[in-house]
Order: sequence, then C-alpha cells, then structure tokens
Amino acid sequence: MYRRGLLDIDEAGYLLMAFRDYHAFHESGFRAWILTVFWPSPISPMAPGVASLMFAVFGPDPVYGFLVPVLFGVIAVIATYLLGKQVAGQSVGLASAALLATTPLILMFSRSFQFSIPATAITALALLSLIKSERAQHWGWVIAFGIFVGLMPLARSMTLGFIPCVGAAALAYVIFEQDRWVRVARLAVAGGCCPDLADMAVEKRFLRMVVSV
Repeated sequence: MYRRGLLDIDEAGYLLMAFRDYHAFHESGFRAWILTVFWPSPISPMAPGVASLMFAVFGPDPVYGFLVPVLFGVIAVIATYLLGKQVAGQSVGLASAALLATTPLILMFSRSFQFSIPATAITALALLSLIKSERAQHWGWVIAFGIFVGLMPLARSMTLGFIPCVGAAALAYVIFEQDRWVRVARLAVAGGCCPDLADMAVEKRFLRMVVSV
C-alpha cells in the first residue's frame, strides 16, 4: 500500500509552508510572496513556492500541491530525453526517458510532496544546458547552465554537495579544447550566477534586489 493517509509528516510541514506562501500572495500581493518564499529557512523554498502558485490558480487545497512533483517529473523526463538525444541520438533519448519514467523511485516520489523530483529536474536541466552549450561555445546555454546549477540548492539543500562535481565535469568537458581558456572563462562567468542564487534564501541578496526595483 502506497500510503495510509493523505499526508506524511514531512509533506504536512512542506505544504504548511506552501499555504503560508499562498496566503502572503493572496492577501498582500507579489512582493509579499517574494518576501515569504525567500525568508531564511533550513528548508529549500522551490517546491512550496511553486505549490503556492498552484493554490493561487486552482484553489487552496493540499491535493493541488501534488501537481508540483508531477510537473517536475515531466520536466525531468523531457530533459532526460533531450539530453540523450543530444549525446547519442533520438533512440537513446527515448530509451533514457522511458527508463527514467518507469524507475520505481521516480514513480514513488512523483506521488509525494517531497523535494527529490524538483532536484532531479533542475539537475537534469543543468546537465542539458551544459551539453547544449557544445563545450561552452554558446553563451546563452552557458549562462543557463550557471543559473540551473544555482537553482539546485533551492530545489533541495543537499544538492550543494553536487555542485563541485558538476563544476568538475564542466571543466573536464572543455579543458582539452584548443581555446580552452576562453571556454573556461565562460564557465567562470556562468559560475558567478551560482553563489547568489544558492545563497538567496539565507543572505537575501536576490530578495533585496527584487524588492528595491
């Protein structure tokens, strides 16, 4: 049996955060929503923040919060398909997406209001952006890579431990090119996006920028 009740203890806490964010938006508008979502917390704000937007669209019912892992699950499958297609062709992309979509843990967590699936989706988008940059040739994809890497801790705080490995992989991806230092410099610019995004929930630098506009 998948679950005996509607919510487990973790889901109840995360959805409580989502309701807090929703009421800030509903009662005081977008600025208050930003302030509430990015208020310092040990819990990553992405899933509750997105759930609060689901409540704003469909109504404040916890059932609609479960659209969040489904949405990010679809994003993860699509990103995996595009990643496989970019690396080895359409057949590999389809096989990779099918394998991910039918993995028991993915199916389980796609039905739970947890942070695993959002973290998976954002990490897949980061890797897709890196591959699409074609060894850091294209500025747009390089910047997208930096942004998605910076968003990873906002999806799940434990992904802070992934960032050095992703950075090392990106460096290995470009280091053997003839113009390696130009490409490394582009990655360094992309890396400048990461600390501000990863720290925004704690230091609120992004928050101050948004509120001052």
